[in-house]
Amino acid sequence: MRKFFLSLLSAISVALVGCGLLRQAPAAPSVTPEIVTTPPAAAAYANLAALTGVEVPARDLSDLTRRFHGVGDLPVVARTTAPAYAVGDTLTFWIKNHDDEVSEEIEARLIYRSDALNMWLQVGQDVRQRALEEAVRTLETEILPTDRAILGMEWQPGIDGDNRVNILHSTDLGSGVVGYFSAADEFVRAVNPYSNEMEMLYINLRNAPIGSAAYYDVVAHEMAHMIHWHQDQNEAAWVEEGLAVLAAYLNGHNETRYDQAYAEQTDVQLNDFSQFDDMSAAHYGASFLFAAYVLDRLGDEALRAWIGHEENGIAGISPILSAAHIPDFNTLFADWTIATYLQSINRGTGSYAYHNLTVPRLDFAGNHQHFPTHVEGTVHQYAADYIAITNDQPVTLVFTGTQQVRLLNVPAHSGSAYWTSYPADNGDMTLTQAFDLSGLSQATLNFWSWYDIESGWDYAYVVVSRDDGQTWQPLSTIYTTEANPQGNSYGPALTGISGTGSTPTWVEQSADLTPYVGQSILLRFEYVTDQAVHLAGLALDDISISELGFFDDAESDAGGWQAAGFARHSDVLPQSFLLQLILLSDDAVRVQPLALDDRQQGTWTLPLDAQFHHAVLVVSGSTPVTTMPSSYAYELR
Repeated sequence: MRKFFLSLLSAISVALVGCGLLRQAPAAPSVTPEIVTTPPAAAAYANLAALTGVEVPARDLSDLTRRFHGVGDLPVVARTTAPAYAVGDTLTFWIKNHDDEVSEEIEARLIYRSDALNMWLQVGQDVRQRALEEAVRTLETEILPTDRAILGMEWQPGIDGDNRVNILHSTDLGSGVVGYFSAADEFVRAVNPYSNEMEMLYINLRNAPIGSAAYYDVVAHEMAHMIHWHQDQNEAAWVEEGLAVLAAYLNGHNETRYDQAYAEQTDVQLNDFSQFDDMSAAHYGASFLFAAYVLDRLGDEALRAWIGHEENGIAGISPILSAAHIPDFNTLFADWTIATYLQSINRGTGSYAYHNLTVPRLDFAGNHQHFPTHVEGTVHQYAADYIAITNDQPVTLVFTGTQQVRLLNVPAHSGSAYWTSYPADNGDMTLTQAFDLSGLSQATLNFWSWYDIESGWDYAYVVVSRDDGQTWQPLSTIYTTEANPQGNSYGPALTGISGTGSTPTWVEQSADLTPYVGQSILLRFEYVTDQAVHLAGLALDDISISELGFFDDAESDAGGWQAAGFARHSDVLPQSFLLQLILLSDDAVRVQPLALDDRQQGTWTLPLDAQFHHAVLVVSGSTPVTTMPSSYAYELR
């Protein structure tokens, strides 16, 4: 489900919308991570290669239902002709109440119908007729056409055989929700029992009354998600959210002011998307500004090509860069960081500019006018620390970056290597191996697991097939649950955090294979994520079936496993940085990349003088497969 929440910005009196449950953020580290000056071993580079090469299969809900529940072919659509609803008709709908994370039924009546829209209102609620008429005019002539022109079309005639978009207005979606789009509605109820089997948006009347600015903002945003689901079902959340906020902006709505949140905290990782309540707005802001820059720099056709590309995240945008003579994603990202700063001081120029967007002033991570000085800090991957340097004579800059970074900051249970799922939205990651249990009288699977899985929405399974993968039976362990509050689970599964504390720990699990002895089976670990939020995922180590003499500690080879969306690695990666320098005079701008050596170090003389007396150093981590921050130090003298 595309969950739609927003954090509240105190500067405005509107409930901001977002697309995910708000989770308590982990405490910020009290100690800056160590700057590692030891060069990474060959294994670290092998880890990076293995992880960047992972392709995550998209979640197919119909296929999952067939495999796990053993049903036959399922219909793709609920009906092939449009239902003949009339104004005044009342239907029962499933909604998500995000205050208690449950699905509930409500009744709603049809209050408006046209060739483009069905507008539903929860029974017991009222709307002013003038506000309704103005809203549908705006939706039909502005919001829907603009979204489609930017992003493409939603599924038509869709699951219900009807080209109309349904909008359900309710007061029971949860106190912090403005609206949402649920991909579950794009499947028949045999696949998800909470499907309403129609293309539908959900709007919270408490936070976005019909006809309000917040209303148009959320409809434009959620309509973008409906379109993007049809164009690319497992796109990375940071891409989807950026384009959804861009859609609202291009419709003339920026009530959420995510750009302001980003300006106040630029050290947020672009290619990650956090729903933590103190950082989510800044993540929305980064994704929005990047999407706006891509549109301005590359144009409408390139933006639509990005949306429709089968690869996701960084891999999805990289193929469209060559036509714009941009060599790689790092170059585009670096240019974006410069453009965002220059636009914030009204000095944008050429490729370092947005066309019309006004960017709020960015906060500096450091501001130096007295020398010498020595500073240690951290910056996330594909984030930016902006450091101001002011002087009327040259200044020497000495930079030292860490050479190593952690992937999860989780040691293996034993040795140094383990298996992990690759972080992805709407993904179906599997780790599969065939075992012959012939001649055995009993068998037990043992394994160690570490997991951080979005509780109640995403699930990991241990499953067995005895018909060569046609159907699969989930196995129970002491940590699995059969609770299924959102209709996303297919049986006993892992969800939430491993262990009993507030942070994940390695836990040992066992599953009984005795019902399968005397035959050959496929054994699989399977991790399935929904559309909106993914957490760190599932890690596995020391997998064994003692009765077969099988033991895999993941140390030396693949251990016979077939991985799709999983990778075997240790926890160390090589760290790289992008450094850039902006020189400013009263009437000129110069931009200079600062090349680091293999040790992530460098020394430069910054050519400050009476004319170019102001400089901004831009520091970014550039290791793509981790969300751990990178440590660095600099000296100015």
